[in-house]
Amino acid sequence: MKSISAKSEGGGTALHKDGTISSWGRMSNYYGDDKYKYSYTIVPKKVVKGIGIRLNGKYQLMENQPAMINGSVFVPVRGLFESLGGTVDYSNDIVTVKYGTNVIRMELWKQEATINGITARLPASVQAVRGRTMAPLRFVAQAMGAEVVWDGKNQEVLLSSEKIRDDH
Repeated sequence: MKSISAKSEGGGTALHKDGTISSWGRMSNYYGDDKYKYSYTIVPKKVVKGIGIRLNGKYQLMENQPAMINGSVFVPVRGLFESLGGTVDYSNDIVTVKYGTNVIRMELWKQEATINGITARLPASVQAVRGRTMAPLRFVAQAMGAEVVWDGKNQEVLLSSEKIRDDH
């Protein structure tokens, strides 16, 4: 057992070391004068935690989740930048991101991009995964001026920057 949360009268939830959760609740069945019989139902459920992204301590919620691909965290380009107030245009396998005064251009399956017209090498090529354009998070975050730290224990990417607004 990793952790447990329970109420004295209503059941609870337990997180097991293997990532499953068991929960139980009390159900009463009336049996005559002032007698109750309680039964508990335990239902294990597997919990799969995705990769979290925190910007200046605040979780970034995106419709599509980041993914680990060949040891690098990839982020859905549209989800990240639009959640921060930027714009994303896609045409002929070229993704153009406008965020503040920065313009980032990336091409699918290429390991080169431009940041404000200056060519930069990506650690891995931009990819299409399940219909979503995914780019290496470290590259796009640093292109926006953020510091990037990987928290392997919690499977989170910690981004910090005074340049990036997180009020959206």
